[in-house]
Amino acid sequence: MKQILFSGHGAFTRRAHYDPGLSRSAYWSMWLGIMSWPLFVLTAVGRRFRLLDDVQSFVLMGATFVTAVLAMVVALIAFRSIWLRGQKGLRRAIEGFLMGLSVALFPLAGALAVLVYPTLNDVSTDLAVPPHFTEAQKLRDPRMNTIRRLAGEDRLLQREAYPGLVGKVWQFELDTVLRAVEAEVAQRDWKLVKRSQSDIGTPTISLEAVSRSLVFAFEDDVVIRLEELDEAGVKVDMRSSSRWGKHDLGANARRIEVFLDDVELRLQGAPRESIIRFVFGRDVPSNGTRLNVPVTPDIPSNVPRPKPDPGQQ
Repeated sequence: MKQILFSGHGAFTRRAHYDPGLSRSAYWSMWLGIMSWPLFVLTAVGRRFRLLDDVQSFVLMGATFVTAVLAMVVALIAFRSIWLRGQKGLRRAIEGFLMGLSVALFPLAGALAVLVYPTLNDVSTDLAVPPHFTEAQKLRDPRMNTIRRLAGEDRLLQREAYPGLVGKVWQFELDTVLRAVEAEVAQRDWKLVKRSQSDIGTPTISLEAVSRSLVFAFEDDVVIRLEELDEAGVKVDMRSSSRWGKHDLGANARRIEVFLDDVELRLQGAPRESIIRFVFGRDVPSNGTRLNVPVTPDIPSNVPRPKPDPGQQ
């Protein structure tokens, strides 16, 4: 409420002072910022514990991010009124803006990724003969993306965007590489859907799994193929496919790169700096160079061994 205050020395020397009061925009900015965080946590927890399906999570996420952006916009309006009218509430406006920004960073990062990464939702290290999904389509809702043969245009786009995304060849026994791959799948808490083996021609083992994103636990499908190359070692290829959307925001290529790097480090027996990998997607020692550890074929004894699939014998 606007107030007029009078002061002076005596009845004949009174002077008016205008009190602009508290900015309502600052007040609403603070509360919108506060509301955005419970909505964010509710969405993440609800999706991770399967209390919400994907579509419900998308709707709640949209409401969360709209609330966060509104907090920032209203805070900017408050800054203007505080500057021009001298109103109070600067601290509330700052708090509202920062809380909204902390939540809005997720969609802002996604918008930036759309500009930086190519429009792909299915990525493979082998574009000539990609690893084949046999179970992924059965696990998908009709509203989700359909597993298709990689289009020629998408292959060219991937080659241009990710020229270094290729399969790895390691000089180890097939069983040793398989145990390392399964150990990494288990460590990531991916759900192993199917393990198949073919001894016709080149001995090949394929693992299909469902991966989950870090915050909201959205699921994507991956398939890992191991081929024994006689004396050359074992070649590992990987394919990662998004269940929703035309754009994966670079997640599939990043998932493949980090996974194969982690398998290689496990085979080498090299320690991993998990926090640095979480931020940068790869291991970077303090001197800024890539880890170069001599190859040692030792695999920890507690790594689970694969169980034969009777249906694939």
